[in-house]
Amino acid sequence: MLFSKRKIEKPQWEYPSARGLQLESVNNAAIETFKGNPLSSLAREICQNSLDAVDDATKPVIVSFDAFNIKTNMFPEVVSYRNVFDSAKQTWQNKNKQAIEFIDKAQNVLHEDVMYFLKISDYNTKGLEGAESKDIGTPWSTLIKEKGSSNKSDTSGGSFGIGKAAPFACSDLRTVFYSTRIYEHQADYHIGVSNIMSFQKPDETITQGVGFYSIGDNTESIKGKLECFNQVDDRTSKGTDIYIAAFNQMKYWEESIIHSIVINFLVTIWKKKLIVKVGDKAINSDNLKDYVDQLPNKDAYNDIKDYYEVLTSDETQKITIHKNEYGEAFGYEDGEAVLYLLKKQGANRRIMMTRSVGMRLFEQKNISSSIFFTGILMIEGQKMNMDFKKMENPAHNEWSPERYIENPAKARRMLKALKKYTKDKVIELFREEVTNEMDAVGMSDFLPDDTSNQIGNIKKRESLENKTKEIKVKKKSKPKNTQKTEIESENEGFDEIEIKDDELTGNITEGSTGGGNNTDTSEDREGGEGGNPGHGGGSHDFEEDDKGETMTVPQPHKKNLIYPKLKTICTNQKNGQYTLMIKSTKNIDNPIIELFIIGEQSDTRAQLIEAKHNGVTTKITNNRLQAFKIEKNVLNKIDVTINFDKLARIGVKVYAGKK
Repeated sequence: MLFSKRKIEKPQWEYPSARGLQLESVNNAAIETFKGNPLSSLAREICQNSLDAVDDATKPVIVSFDAFNIKTNMFPEVVSYRNVFDSAKQTWQNKNKQAIEFIDKAQNVLHEDVMYFLKISDYNTKGLEGAESKDIGTPWSTLIKEKGSSNKSDTSGGSFGIGKAAPFACSDLRTVFYSTRIYEHQADYHIGVSNIMSFQKPDETITQGVGFYSIGDNTESIKGKLECFNQVDDRTSKGTDIYIAAFNQMKYWEESIIHSIVINFLVTIWKKKLIVKVGDKAINSDNLKDYVDQLPNKDAYNDIKDYYEVLTSDETQKITIHKNEYGEAFGYEDGEAVLYLLKKQGANRRIMMTRSVGMRLFEQKNISSSIFFTGILMIEGQKMNMDFKKMENPAHNEWSPERYIENPAKARRMLKALKKYTKDKVIELFREEVTNEMDAVGMSDFLPDDTSNQIGNIKKRESLENKTKEIKVKKKSKPKNTQKTEIESENEGFDEIEIKDDELTGNITEGSTGGGNNTDTSEDREGGEGGNPGHGGGSHDFEEDDKGETMTVPQPHKKNLIYPKLKTICTNQKNGQYTLMIKSTKNIDNPIIELFIIGEQSDTRAQLIEAKHNGVTTKITNNRLQAFKIEKNVLNKIDVTINFDKLARIGVKVYAGKK
């Protein structure tokens, strides 16, 4: 319904009455959702919303982020807006400490000379249709007026109506202005939204938590542009502009936005569906590699570098999923999803999941512990998109069959079958074929170069049986009545893993590996945070060195204790020679490694005589050695000689060193 006779009224701040409704305090659940990482969340939610509103699907959507400032006295109706916070303070004084803290900060902002804004604009979008009407369910209404509402299509990126709260988390006033053009060369419409808290007006009316800079009691949109933003409003085509008032993330905001865009929309930009401008920088398909290369050398970003290589390498295998392999039972057609796989030494061994818009959702893990690969699954078909969208959580980082209201059991089958398909495809494509002998997956990495001196009850199996067997590694229970030790930590956070004969690749050599308590001598697992298979425990922390000794290896701090994957092998009992085989899911600079001999009642230091990291001699002090850099997913061999001529169970602690 169009406004046929709109009264000429002056725009003002209007906070509707909360008569008979619950009062709202300062803790808005939707806004708090994005407080932990506000800029990253903002970039992700904004670009997703713009992609969902694409106008011409043959061209990329363009989203720009620009910071600017205005004189505070130019803020729309700033005097009456200050009065709002005065009333709010009187309402909540001595009743809610958090509310008063927010109000005090807002009042300080409103009395400064200058106010910062972040402007976000999109192009090649439809704009907020419904801005000229009062109709419920239009894009304008769901964004501005409705709570927890979304009218997006079945294949869109979002559907919960929660993402629209992300801009408010970046505002010290929790206030955002929207301006949109829905027809080419036609008038714009705008409105302001103040998402603060309920308060008592001077006339004793209690308000709702949300107010509007608008026209009339019905909080209608305002025709035309906001004059205070004329200096930055250059819109000549359809689309939407969002102005975040009192932008509170000025420090490093450009870098944070760029990192979020590259991480979350790598595939989208590569597909030429999205161009993002951040200040004077533009991220597009042509220069995407430059921005990927500029990502910090941290674990959080290294996966993205792997995924970019999947998209661009000549060695990547592109598999169009046919319904007879996956999907026919669920009504899917050929090509509803495409799987990209690349075998690469040191890769992350994960598959990134995406749907129609190409936004990163999450990674499928625990596919193979022995094959180095990386991959991307792109769901592109309409029906498959609809089904998996119904399983998506509000954060868009998990598929949960329980969310598929119509048939959760069917959803579980769909998801389980998809995971099995991707896992089987990795093993099928990348399993090494060996004609005569086959070794257990990954075991050759952890065996010494010469096993002639291996101590223990050694048995060699010349061939494999055809019968399939399974080896399951289960979580171990915690010891009773003891404080938490590193041994306990190594068993936390692991999924049960299986080794099957059809994944084996050679001769298995069984025997003592000289490991410590709870040493895991089966298949290596996904390491990193929360686990350290192969590490010995112990009751001694060895905080101090012997008196008078000159330190050559820094003293580690317990807070720097980490848990890479590790196996310990005795290579020569008589000479006290052992080999530590270490793999880590993250880079470790200058690690400090402690060794001790595990006894029945207590542990003692393993006095080091010599240590070599990948053949290069390292510094040693008592039972500590200073290794060189351990790179992510690269096997490291550390040969040590200890002053002990009997077969020992060697416990190990690994600490992150100083860069």
